[in-house]
Amino acid sequence: MSIRGAKLARQIPIFRGGGCVTIIFLQNIFEKSINGEWGNEDSGKGEATAVIRTSNFLNSGRLNLDNIVCREIDKDKNSDKILRTGDIIIEKSGGSPNQPVGRVVYFDVTDQDYFTNNFTSILRVKPEYNSKYIFYLMKYLYDTKKVLKFQNQTTGIINLKLADYLNKTKVNIETIENQNTIVDILDRLEYQIINRNKQISELSNLVKSRFNEMFILNDFSLKRLGELVEEVRYGTSLPATLNGKYGYLRMNNITEDGKLNIQNLKYIDIPEKDLEKYVVRKGDVLFNRTNSIELVGKTCIYELNFDMVIAGYIIRIRTNNNILNSRYLSEFLNFPSTKKFLRNIAKGAVNQANINAKELQDISVPLPPLALQNEFAEFVAQVDKSQLAIQKSLEELETLKKSLMQEYFG
Repeated sequence: MSIRGAKLARQIPIFRGGGCVTIIFLQNIFEKSINGEWGNEDSGKGEATAVIRTSNFLNSGRLNLDNIVCREIDKDKNSDKILRTGDIIIEKSGGSPNQPVGRVVYFDVTDQDYFTNNFTSILRVKPEYNSKYIFYLMKYLYDTKKVLKFQNQTTGIINLKLADYLNKTKVNIETIENQNTIVDILDRLEYQIINRNKQISELSNLVKSRFNEMFILNDFSLKRLGELVEEVRYGTSLPATLNGKYGYLRMNNITEDGKLNIQNLKYIDIPEKDLEKYVVRKGDVLFNRTNSIELVGKTCIYELNFDMVIAGYIIRIRTNNNILNSRYLSEFLNFPSTKKFLRNIAKGAVNQANINAKELQDISVPLPPLALQNEFAEFVAQVDKSQLAIQKSLEELETLKKSLMQEYFG
């Protein structure tokens, strides 16, 4: 594998046995486990402190502080609960059937004081260990579901029996020299992974910026979408079948950023007489008509060279290619201002929102010259090629990291 991480990985001797590893319980690695603090609502007197919640956790083990809350907490009485660089924050309440409780994040933020809330605890690592190494170890234990047997559930909330987890889990600990080397390797890999994700995000933003420049900032005439399409049709309500003939696209196969994701694809058999009603082919636009209010209206273009079938929560749009480029339409429906409009017209129900085919066809669409639409579509195709190459590199890096985590901590 021609990436820097692979070369670095080959330089690390990972010793097993011979006195080079120590077997201890997790509890012995930490100075203490410190409960989080929630405090009181911000009174606006300028005395509030930032508090990290589990909603700030990323599954990668990093923090996202975009939506931080501030609470009034007595710093003098709770000075030990102010987070320090190298602390590991562990989720002890929350989780879901598909996401066990016990996620961990590494704290290395220095811009201000932070607390963490009462659904979490702070694990403060003893100075004789590399705290980042211990974080990677804890992340591996979570990813390999070692936390599952320490969960219990009451009133819909999943709790981690943290004391049992720490007291009953044995781990192998490398020498401090090997800890430092392992952290160096994994940090470098993580840096590359972050960089690849950033590049993919920047390319997506570039597409939106170009769309805004070419179309939104210009005064093109508006047309009703129903006048620009050949057909708008719902998918089938038939259930998926084991070993079905056709791939079965459902709402989770359309990503929030307007891509088609066929991982975890279901399959379906469908009578040949009904196939044309529900089949999708290259160039069709797929619109998610029913979902949560945040996700309703997700849209993508189908660009594969083989037929699939769509489920009932998806609307298939076939454009009149003489006047409307399907790539242009997909980007228009995914544009932030359009998404906001779609959320406003969606009819709400319990945990769901819906936009029917008539409402979709009544949307006003700016209609630039077809040549300009095609120019934009060609630009997007080039960006997609770049994103695909970066995505492949990202997947290689993530596979390598997973392999190394298994080697170091398995």
